[in-house]
Amino acid sequence: MSSCGGGKCNSAPADTFSVSIDSFANGATDISQTPSIQIKFTQAVLNVNSTTVMLYQQGASSKLKEIGSPIPITDITAGSNNSYTFSPLAPLASNTRYVIALSNGITTLTGIALTPTILNFTTGDSITPTVSMITPANNATNASLSQIIQLQFSESVTNVDTTSITLHAGSTTGAAVALGNITAGSNNSYSFSATSPLSSSTTYYVVLSNAISDIAGNNQLSATSFSFTTGDFIAPTVSMITPTNNAESVSITPSITLQFSESVMNVDTTSITLHESSTTGIAVALGNITAESNNSYSFSATSPLSPLTTYYVVLSNAITDIAGNPLSATSFSFTTNLPAWGDVGTAGFSAGAASYTSLAIASDGTPYVAYADAGNSNKATVMKFDGNNWVTVGSAGFSAGAESYTSLAIAPNG
Repeated sequence: MSSCGGGKCNSAPADTFSVSIDSFANGATDISQTPSIQIKFTQAVLNVNSTTVMLYQQGASSKLKEIGSPIPITDITAGSNNSYTFSPLAPLASNTRYVIALSNGITTLTGIALTPTILNFTTGDSITPTVSMITPANNATNASLSQIIQLQFSESVTNVDTTSITLHAGSTTGAAVALGNITAGSNNSYSFSATSPLSSSTTYYVVLSNAISDIAGNNQLSATSFSFTTGDFIAPTVSMITPTNNAESVSITPSITLQFSESVMNVDTTSITLHESSTTGIAVALGNITAESNNSYSFSATSPLSPLTTYYVVLSNAITDIAGNPLSATSFSFTTNLPAWGDVGTAGFSAGAASYTSLAIASDGTPYVAYADAGNSNKATVMKFDGNNWVTVGSAGFSAGAESYTSLAIAPNG
């Protein structure tokens, strides 16, 4: 609008307006990396949206066309007194200058356009570091007993040592495990391992305290922990309980008991064998192998063993633990005794006094005895033990006359 009078024309004041940052001063520093940004106009305006208000990260250049793409922001919300609020969709970089570019697409209610305006601020570092366990993965199973543990932080951190990072067995407060040096790697990663092999089939917890902080001093919000479970890579072992290994004077009818260090499979008469005189000697037939308590197994030979003989219990690597770790081929030995003399059948089985006795054992193990039988005029009588009783072979007192100095022998064919 203008007016002319007296030869002069006078222009009306321009209908101008401006904008400023209301949430913090223009050019402010140490601003949050997740800021709520409020801008305020000097009068009511139109067309305030994500096409007329843009947020950029300013690098070396101050020219918008060289800065790059705008940073995604939330919807811009109108507030009171011509104010508008928005935020970046993701945290901003730390210690970085940002610019807010407002275009002339913003107008007053009467259509006056905003003079393109640039506002700026610089972030501080207000985001706490986060951490993840890279190797092994959190909650991993079948981890190595010499596992190298690798952690990765979201940014550079300080105070990473064996007081701020600890390893515990069974729970986050379980027995502490001694750690070696913690070594810094690339991309804010750190690696370490226990000074001794871990236990098999055990859950371990990596615990990080909030003493760890980023370069700006932001600490972890709270203590953090990760866990992993080791696998079973240890082979079972075995010992001979009864008789003990290298025992002597062992019964010729022993019950043999073996005990393993853990639960095992494939225990049978093909994986456990008994041999006479050497580990590859004559195999002795075994009865059933019976599982007992505490990972032990018992068995016996089906027939009495030979006296004064060394026997070898041989176990093959077909025996494994539940995880499949094989037993190392193992052998034990023991030596049998000479059985004490005892009655065979009923004592005093002859009809009368017996003299000039002679004893022989048949190839089937049957004992025979010949003697001068006082109950039959000292004539020769031969008897055998049938497993239950002594019975006469042929007729008692079968010789023509009295017998002396008898000698009994059994033919090979019986």
